Amino acid sequence: MLARLFPIVGPALLLLALGHAAVAQENPLLSSAASGVFTVLTGQAKGGRQNYVSNEADKSAIFVSNGAQLVLTSPQIMTTGNASSIDASSLYGINAAVLAAKAGRIKIVDSSLATTGNGASGLFAIHPGSLIVASNLTAKTIGRASHDAEASNGGRIVLDNATLVTTGPSSAALATVGEGSVIVANGGTITTHGEASPILYAASGKVVAVALTGEARGSEAAVIDGAHALALKDSDLTGARCGLVIYPDQPGTPAKSEAQLTMISGSLTARTDAVFCITGGKVSLNTQGAKLQAFAGELLHASANSAETNVIWSASQEIMTGTIVADRGANVTLALRDASAWTGAATNIALVLNSASHWNVTADSNLKSLTLLDGATLAAIKGNGHTITYDPHERANQWLAGQTFDLMDSGTLTPSP
Repeated sequence: MLARLFPIVGPALLLLALGHAAVAQENPLLSSAASGVFTVLTGQAKGGRQNYVSNEADKSAIFVSNGAQLVLTSPQIMTTGNASSIDASSLYGINAAVLAAKAGRIKIVDSSLATTGNGASGLFAIHPGSLIVASNLTAKTIGRASHDAEASNGGRIVLDNATLVTTGPSSAALATVGEGSVIVANGGTITTHGEASPILYAASGKVVAVALTGEARGSEAAVIDGAHALALKDSDLTGARCGLVIYPDQPGTPAKSEAQLTMISGSLTARTDAVFCITGGKVSLNTQGAKLQAFAGELLHASANSAETNVIWSASQEIMTGTIVADRGANVTLALRDASAWTGAATNIALVLNSASHWNVTADSNLKSLTLLDGATLAAIKGNGHTITYDPHERANQWLAGQTFDLMDSGTLTPSP
């Protein structure tokens, strides 16, 4: 149904995808190939208003490593070279405009950054202790597989009030790859134009966005690839397709926890597909007071494919409209809490309602199970003349005793044949 976004097919990606420890160890490719026009390998350095330019393949404009530190104020940064290896670019930062490695730390204030090559990311932090902090950054990448900012193998990036653009395919604006990697975006705007180029891409580690506005014009708004985390607060994201896509871990990956979304306020909009498109894995969705907009009418679609799919969605203080669908073999539980109101239809899901929440049914629906908590009654379901079937053999439905019940504003709750 949905293909993974990273355009890497070489052995380096395979190791990363399978969680091999070798990826987190010293990488000989980085040691031999990483270089920059302006390089800081020891001590501390500062720079003022000047140009940092690289026109060579595989060479960064700025490279800081070995625990060195660099502070730049009002720099103009540009690269034009292509990466000779997309694997090396996407996993290790080769050819990134600004590269921090081996606990290198970079602070950039009031900067503009542009790259035109393929495999030419803007900011790249790799290894534990490596950190890039950028405030009031304006960045644009044009080529294929060129991210505005990427953290890999424990690297961290913090952005304040950034204005970011990517135009090429397979160019997520913000991406994490490798365990322990973190990107935090506070405020700012992001626009991506290419196919398979979401605003946020968590292939490992965690991506956090606060008060961020973003639009993916050729892609889903965000992706969680495996058992990783995305946290959104007061952010407004729009995807040309899905709002959020969640992929299961790759086959052979050691058992992990779950893919996690935490969303407080803000909005998530899907223009042509479901707000949440889930293709497998163990998934936890926690939304509170968020505006979820599904132009195509579908809030969530969970498919089973080859991976086991188990989704628990806790919706608190939500007012939402759209269908929720679990394909055969997929398990979806929707828990409406804290005065949430859902208008829509259900296919093959488990529903939990508390006393202050409501379901306004818009079409015939079927439930695996129905659970009423905190004194809730069937009056919380407005049938509107529709039939809801439930599985009488499910343990959670024993309280229904295989009976048929009339619903508010007509309609029935009845056991499936």
